[in-house]
Amino acid sequence: MKVSSRAVAILKQIDSRTKLGDLRKMAKEIKKDHSLAMELWASVNFCHGSYPF
Repeated sequence: MKVSSRAVAILKQIDSRTKLGDLRKMAKEIKKDHSLAMELWASVNFCHGSYPF
């Protein structure tokens, strides 16, 4: 699945040191963009567990 540049930019900001407050700020900027949310959930990094969480 091809991921948009906006989703890539968001994914680059998230790592194991990302704080909940920072995630909430990102969510506030994203608002209710369902297609972007689906891209983020379906991203290769998330699906294959390559995040260091």
